[in-house]
Amino acid sequence: GNNDGDLGSSPINADPKQTYGITDRAIAYLISRVTNGTPFYLQASHYAVHETTQTSQSSYDSYAGVTPGTWHNNRYYAGMTTDLDINVRRLLNELDNLGIRNSTYVMYEGDNGAPQAQSENYPLRGYKPEIWEGGERVPMFVRGPGVPANSQCDVPAIGIDFFPTIWQWATGSISNLPPDVDGGSLVPTIDSIAD
Repeated sequence: GNNDGDLGSSPINADPKQTYGITDRAIAYLISRVTNGTPFYLQASHYAVHETTQTSQSSYDSYAGVTPGTWHNNRYYAGMTTDLDINVRRLLNELDNLGIRNSTYVMYEGDNGAPQAQSENYPLRGYKPEIWEGGERVPMFVRGPGVPANSQCDVPAIGIDFFPTIWQWATGSISNLPPDVDGGSLVPTIDSIAD
């Protein structure tokens, strides 16, 4: 099972997996672009919740007294996930603070399933290095102009679809994409949700 004692060196860190530092730099970039009135593309590539586990003391402490669950029972991993959630929220809140929420697309995607040593993927089968859905299915959301709040789409998507999608949002068309670009634009799928 998931054992807090299997972590080796101390997993408590002031900037776990650099989640706060990455977010601080992303926010500074956003502020500089909005201040200058410059269109932007920002990719904030967090690497929490990858191994090795790191969490802030406050996020770790927030799980004190919480009874471990059947599927998720690693307090350090929970803290690391909380630190990531806090920083994704900080970045989204900054879009609100800058007044650009309604003119900015946000795409969020996990990169692969959880490693077996850290978390369970139930009800999905398998783990991070495997080709079962537990290794391949990941959370994804899109927020932006024309994307209805609280909507859900069950059409499969993959990370290689992001480039054609962003291209279409930026230029209004995919006709000028090179023909050998992998993936397809998600814009028609997203637009169909809005209809």
